[in-house]
Amino acid sequence: MTDGIKLDVYITEQALNYIIVFDDKYPNLNKIFGSKLCNLYVNLSQDEIYEKVEDLEGDLNAFLKSNDLPIPKSCPEAFDDLEKYGLADLDRTNPRSIFIISRKKEDALKLQKMYGLIIESEDSIDDNMFDIQYMKAFDKNDIIDKNNNDGWDALFKDFVFPPMNAIVVADEHLMDNSTKRDGNIGHANIKSMLSAILPTDYNKVFDIAVLTGKSVSKAKKMADELWQFVHQIRSYKFNLEIIYSESTHKRGVYSNYFIIVCDKGFKLFWPMTAESYDDNDISVESIFNDLRFRGDSNMQLSDRRLMQLNKSYEEACIQNERIANSDVKVFRYNDGKPEKNRLLAMFDRRDS
Repeated sequence: MTDGIKLDVYITEQALNYIIVFDDKYPNLNKIFGSKLCNLYVNLSQDEIYEKVEDLEGDLNAFLKSNDLPIPKSCPEAFDDLEKYGLADLDRTNPRSIFIISRKKEDALKLQKMYGLIIESEDSIDDNMFDIQYMKAFDKNDIIDKNNNDGWDALFKDFVFPPMNAIVVADEHLMDNSTKRDGNIGHANIKSMLSAILPTDYNKVFDIAVLTGKSVSKAKKMADELWQFVHQIRSYKFNLEIIYSESTHKRGVYSNYFIIVCDKGFKLFWPMTAESYDDNDISVESIFNDLRFRGDSNMQLSDRRLMQLNKSYEEACIQNERIANSDVKVFRYNDGKPEKNRLLAMFDRRDS
């Protein structure tokens, strides 16, 4: 798949030169930027970019030619917005973006935490910004931490997630398992997972979408409880959408720069324990999981899955409005202007 969503890279001329010229220092970014999975935007006019590309002895010309890449695009206004007004709406319209800018490291870090996107200083570029990997295997009733009554917290206590401003959870069997003693096990796991992975430092509206199977008993009550819960654990604003649909989904959690996959779904732990619910495997991987680019990357895989989920989302919204008492239900909550999850909405913009 070559026509999917790409990583938008907003980068200063100086930073792009660093990465191209010092490929031994930035081998990972060199491969990613040369992979055809990125759109490069530079803080130069298009005429200035053409002038550099036409320099047959120049480093930019050699990099583009060796990787068979298109000419970078001019987008000085993105850098102007960043310098003058913050990111404007780029954090919402371009959730798969990174920025390498002419700011001090500490200033770039503040912006990164504020917007939930990778934003780095051109003076301290991290070549391992996409080095995101974690795997864990469970047997049924494994206890991963006897001193912790929250399995997800114990699982990720030493793992640092990348910046994020949205997640989409897909698991068609997530909510279809309840017991008298433990209640809805999937609902309890979603709450614990969100508590473990949501950023603590963030200053905008965070988007959460949960897509699961047909509606279950107490679906509205659980949706209300989840809305209350996210405000108990974090102080920023949210858009929350919970979609019960008849569509089948590949199980996964998708965010700006990573994917989480559980072999048997996200009912990972018994509620209020660190004891595994069943034998299961979990993996967290970067959207650029394999820089050899053999087959589809996680970037392409998540693009395909999110596009399918966006279709399921739209179909569920239509059916929810047309048919009363259906197994299809859509619950929406927001702290302000209702907006669709940005990781799904990016496909609407692509198709428009």
